[in-house]
Amino acid sequence: MAKSLTLLAAIIPVLIVGYLLVQSLRPKRVPRPNRDTPDDSLASSLTDDTHLKSQTPHHVSNISRAPASPPPSAPDASPPAVPPVAPLPTTATTDLPYPLPQGLHDPVIPARLVVKPFGWSGKWHPLYHSGIANFTHMFNLEIAPANYRPKPTQLNLRFDVVEPFTVPLTFQTAKNKRQVVIAIEKQETRWYRTLTLCPYTANWVNKLINRTSRQYVFYPMDITTVPQPQEKIYDVMLASSKVSAPYLKTACDVIQKFKYVLLKKKSEGAAITPTHIAPIKQDEKLKLYAQSKTAIVWNVYTAPAPVVQGWLNVPLVLEHEAFAPAAKNMSWPMFPQLKSRTFEAAMTGTIMLALRDPFRLIEDWFDEGKEFLYWSTPEELSALITKISNNFEEYRHIGEAAQRRVLTSYSGEQWVKRYLNFLNNPDLSRKKK
Repeated sequence: MAKSLTLLAAIIPVLIVGYLLVQSLRPKRVPRPNRDTPDDSLASSLTDDTHLKSQTPHHVSNISRAPASPPPSAPDASPPAVPPVAPLPTTATTDLPYPLPQGLHDPVIPARLVVKPFGWSGKWHPLYHSGIANFTHMFNLEIAPANYRPKPTQLNLRFDVVEPFTVPLTFQTAKNKRQVVIAIEKQETRWYRTLTLCPYTANWVNKLINRTSRQYVFYPMDITTVPQPQEKIYDVMLASSKVSAPYLKTACDVIQKFKYVLLKKKSEGAAITPTHIAPIKQDEKLKLYAQSKTAIVWNVYTAPAPVVQGWLNVPLVLEHEAFAPAAKNMSWPMFPQLKSRTFEAAMTGTIMLALRDPFRLIEDWFDEGKEFLYWSTPEELSALITKISNNFEEYRHIGEAAQRRVLTSYSGEQWVKRYLNFLNNPDLSRKKK
């Protein structure tokens, strides 16, 4: 007995040190958004920079969480209820987040909302199916335009959907920290507002220039495209243009044990043949999600170690909390990237099986256990799919709760209302001359 106690006393400190070491490798969390209510204090917060000086990252558990989802409804064949579209409230010039630049066209509205080119920037771009292109009285949406640069006579706004990937590429020619800050100041001044899917980039930029220039946002969905209820004929679905990352190769090995959908490019990841070749029409993709009991989602990307090493040599990049962890783990390091497929899957009512990564961006918008489930290993993923496939009615409420979240909080209309409603200003749409 005494020997057991002595051994236990020796093991406990080792376990504590190990736990603290693991926690030290996790990226710090930045202050997270309120997920369900429009940010009515946005204008005042953007004009008051003093809060940035004392802003400190904190863990997700300190966030004000969203209200619990309604009780699960009994499964039926009725379509999900789509909230009615209400008129956006008009705003006044005093609601503008910053003073307007000089020399703008008269009238100022519509503004110009630009999405930087990347990957599939053609008609397959997810933002064509986001519901934010319908507000032409406020702004014109330009997805991957030939001229991405700001136009001096227009009110220029941008939506960056690929950060932090572009950060080291943008500043790779800088020779020191001062040059990075100068370049960021110049860049941010040219754009009236920058919306981003990366909270770490927003925090990094805002701290370097000591003002709120970037805002972390969700991926908007066109909720009028939500599919009708479908018979669940697949156990699991995985949609990706590539499957080269280790966690995706693992997932592909697992799903072959089940009745699955694999939507990907034929040329990417030759070890497994897709059941459906990407790209396909948006309504077809959403229908496949709706026909699947579960969907594998992730909100990270990876890059080869030699490429990442070059990124880490850019001045100030190691102060960016999306890149700092990579310096400690150069074996297929992960970086955060909020994916459109997460919101697409949620909108269809399938049960999201999310890869547990160091950044956990999905927790900013959905509740673990109530609206999605985590997996970390192939064994966990396989066990989850098996359990849900065999007992789907016991888990159906998780997909329904995530679907309600999207329909009520993450529509294109909600996105515009929360982040761009200052443009719904009659004064800006009238000629003054």
